[in-house]
Amino acid sequence: METFINNKYSQWLLSLWPLVILTPVIWFPQSSVLTGHPWKPELLLSVIIGIVIILGLIKNRELLFTFGSVPYINRAMFAFIIWSGISIFWAVSPNSPIHHSLVWTAYLLFFLLACFIAANDRLLRLSFYGFGIILSIVAANCVIETLLRPTLNETFGFRYGRYAEIWAAALPLFLSFAIRLKGNHRLLALAVTSLLWLGIFFSTSRGSLAAAVVGLGIFGVLRLLANRSIKDTKKLVLAAAGLFILAVLTQLPALLVPSETRTATIVRAATSSETDPHNSLAKNVRYLFWATGLEMAKAHPIIGVGADTYGLEFNNYKRVLALDPAKRPMIEKSENAMPERTHNEYLQIVAELGVIGGIIFLGFLVAVFYYGFLSIRRSVSSSENILIHAAFAGVVAFLMSSAYSSFSFRLVQNGVVFFFLLALMLRPLIKDKKEERSKTFSRVISFAGLICCVGLAVFSGLKATSQYMVYAGEHGPDIETTSRNYINAKALDNANASADFSYALLLFNSKQYEQAAKEFRLSIDKGVYTATVYSYEISAYSLAGENDEALRAAQDAVSVFPYSVFLHTRYAVLLEKEGRFEMANEHYQLAESIEPEQALTWRILIKDGARPAAQAGREGKGVPLLVELYPQDGMYAVLAERGIRFPEEKFEFPK
Repeated sequence: METFINNKYSQWLLSLWPLVILTPVIWFPQSSVLTGHPWKPELLLSVIIGIVIILGLIKNRELLFTFGSVPYINRAMFAFIIWSGISIFWAVSPNSPIHHSLVWTAYLLFFLLACFIAANDRLLRLSFYGFGIILSIVAANCVIETLLRPTLNETFGFRYGRYAEIWAAALPLFLSFAIRLKGNHRLLALAVTSLLWLGIFFSTSRGSLAAAVVGLGIFGVLRLLANRSIKDTKKLVLAAAGLFILAVLTQLPALLVPSETRTATIVRAATSSETDPHNSLAKNVRYLFWATGLEMAKAHPIIGVGADTYGLEFNNYKRVLALDPAKRPMIEKSENAMPERTHNEYLQIVAELGVIGGIIFLGFLVAVFYYGFLSIRRSVSSSENILIHAAFAGVVAFLMSSAYSSFSFRLVQNGVVFFFLLALMLRPLIKDKKEERSKTFSRVISFAGLICCVGLAVFSGLKATSQYMVYAGEHGPDIETTSRNYINAKALDNANASADFSYALLLFNSKQYEQAAKEFRLSIDKGVYTATVYSYEISAYSLAGENDEALRAAQDAVSVFPYSVFLHTRYAVLLEKEGRFEMANEHYQLAESIEPEQALTWRILIKDGARPAAQAGREGKGVPLLVELYPQDGMYAVLAERGIRFPEEKFEFPK
């Protein structure tokens, strides 16, 4: 392997791994509703690893992979991959376990390569440069966008919240460079460290900020325990003071000049749910995700519901929560939520893979910390022990963030950072390990790894093509071309819910209502299960004359959203049309008991149209403005049906 590492092409290729972190921000055509598994980081990582394996087999014909240096970590990951793959037999969709298993296989292969990178000084330097440049680009963009944009919406938070987790994990590493290096290299390290710290604050991610503080604290404690030099202690104190001053300067403007559109991260972290309804909503949604995951774990404690199927199973277990009135605060106002993840990696693993998967993953974590402590002990007298301390702190910060993050190992660009830091943490053990290695075993692992990389690349490529087909369909020149694009998208990736949803809208607008209803149901089953999509399904069945199916869809909708004023009113109006007045009155009274003004406006809008609803608001009946209806997308779904039933209303939407 050493001759392979010394090959300049291999070094160049391996040093490109930080580009995986940048892939999510690279523009690619996307549909109006984006769901399903990500594919950009998976595609690039699988291509890099696959080419590395091919070059190794061609150029050197010797060992590429070994489980020897840290066997318990590698074996635990291997067991986790196998159990994840086996869950395909009971998962609601085979795509999700396949994706999860292939991603963790890529993690294992990358970790084995990262161990070789960590053991090679030149490769490690190249990785540090690339890692720092990529992180700085994204962090600088976050800072600039925060300062220049007048308002920061949810898209901003999601875009940079996922990177804040990476910045928190990488922060101790680049701080260690700022302490250890000299001259221009120190200035560069200080610049990267400052950008990462600013990025964490400007992303307004409370979880990442907490993880960063804990990681820095662990790093500081390890340095104080390992170094008795007054000079090193002074550097550490100066670094801590610098970060504190930078944080104060960052937060001070928002503290001195409060704004509805900009809130200091520190204030946001300290705000209670009782004093900030928006903050409460965010917290309640997270509680809902956790509670739903717990219900999955209770229902399938041993084997779980299947790897990576949390989002697909969410509705089924949300119904169980809806039966408990005490759960109302976390369930209501969640009509637009499309949760793909629990916001807790450990809970999601147990929910999806049961106690068996949880024990395997726990074994992985135990092995990580076991080897981590061994590595710290081995490097006590080493001049580069500061790197080991920084990597250990970053690993802990990442694992801490995983307890309340939606990203963690679920996003490949985040996962590779963890495994790179893990390999760096184990550098003393990897460099000192001398062992006899089996060429046969190595080749088996290499070929198996290559097959998995090809599988992940093909899987990701199909998803990319399917996504593009949906985009092309939504911008198609005619119905025939658009329809063909949607059908091809569904064929390439049958888990692409956006293809079903967009195709359903096309069929709906083409007056093919029965088929549209079936496509809306498919999109719901695959994860696009907002109250608005349920409303479209109800409309499609109703327009098709399938009144019983429309009632069934409405009943299903209110079971998933038991505190939705919109859906209860929608159901009540349908029941009235069928002459079931007593039941209709029950549902309308329930809607009124939740929010009477919303219920009244929804009733007028659904029965009489937009103009009477707006006029009622001006007269002090219901909500003052139609834009205050919740969910707002539901209003457009209702108007779409009325525009078909009453063409004269189509262009009467009040301004």
